[in-house]
Amino acid sequence: MIERLTQIAGYRGYGLLNEHGAYLEGSYNHDLGSALGKSIFELQRIVEDTIGNFNELVVRGKKGAIFIARGHHRTCFTHTLKSTNYGLIRKIIAPVVQ
Repeated sequence: MIERLTQIAGYRGYGLLNEHGAYLEGSYNHDLGSALGKSIFELQRIVEDTIGNFNELVVRGKKGAIFIARGHHRTCFTHTLKSTNYGLIRKIIAPVVQ
């Protein structure tokens, strides 16, 4: 899944959380631009192949977007934020995980 996520145009980082919202893994890529809106369908397909059926939420703002996919035991998110503020990302994701 990770290799496929990193090929998406606009990808800047991803994270994988367990059912309690604890951070399992993730990464950040400084080199890519921001075009997640064009890649949502591709992202949905990759996540669905990995975690099965999921609920999705896309949060867009002036500085980027976050795509959150919540499965039964895992939550996957990816974002295009130019400066990563994981405190803010966790604040956005916390209500979705619970």
